Formats: sequence, structure tokens, C-alpha cells
Amino acid sequence: MDEVEEERKGANKIGTTKKGIGPAYMDKAARVGIRVADLLDREVFEEKLARNLEEKNRLLEKMYDTEGFKIEDILDEYYEYGQQVKKNMS
Repeated sequence: MDEVEEERKGANKIGTTKKGIGPAYMDKAARVGIRVADLLDREVFEEKLARNLEEKNRLLEKMYDTEGFKIEDILDEYYEYGQQVKKNMS
């Protein structure tokens, strides 16, 4: 999101690092972000991811004319990250 928005702005770009920090804070403020705790429960994570991807993909495709993401390309990888984090939680 960060990168395509920066490209869209052209000469008016703000010089983002393209790491997604701005969009992450926007999602946090809107209370739609996915938290690390959500990665621990596959069902919760899949539900939140599906809801977020629906919105983000609509933006990417309609506003930025670029391809969206597929849930299957993200779900397993990030759920596994959650399981790795879980091992280090007390």
C-alpha cells in the first residue's frame, strides 16, 4: 500500500521508507489491524486477514490499478510466525 500510494503521488510524494509503517498506524487507529496475538489462533487470524484483504485488495485494484493479494499466499506463512513467537512467550 505504501509503495503504490507513493508512486501515485508522483512529484508530491512524501519520501516514505515503503516499509508499511504509515498504513500500519492507519489500521491501528481504525482498529482493523492484525495484532501478534491474532497470529496465535488460526481461526481468528484467518477471519481478520480475510476481512482486511477484502478491503485492501479493493483499494489496490480499483484505486491503484494493481493486483491484490491472495489469502493462501499469506495465511500459512504468518500463522507459522505466530507459532514461533508463541514458543518464546511466558
